Amino acid sequence: MSLSLDLLHRGERLAVYAIVENGRCELMDFLEQISRQNHVVFAKWIRLLHRFADLPIHNEEKSRHLQDGLFELKSAELRVFYFYAPNTRSTIICTHGFIKKKQRDRHQILRAHQMRARFESQWRASGRQHD
Repeated sequence: MSLSLDLLHRGERLAVYAIVENGRCELMDFLEQISRQNHVVFAKWIRLLHRFADLPIHNEEKSRHLQDGLFELKSAELRVFYFYAPNTRSTIICTHGFIKKKQRDRHQILRAHQMRARFESQWRASGRQHD
């Protein structure tokens, strides 16, 4: 299994990355699909991502802690899970996205936790202490 990161956006406050697993970025595939299906929803999410990377968002309607250091970034029905990279508060790692109305949250949260566990395991194995 090969994990790497793809930079989504570097803002004034945060660098936002997506997990790439075995050469495939599940989040980017999802966002490309959303862009083709509903450009307005996609554009709103991109604006939210940029604002989130530049300024703290204290609105739980847009970003909230779910459990055990896992968060979600929300725009309309679109959800993207993320967590902070180990030993830093300036780098976030996005796992994947989903459409709330069509998919069960519990299953999606479990997937995000599994992706985070694989990432952190590889992070520790590489001996990295910070980003």
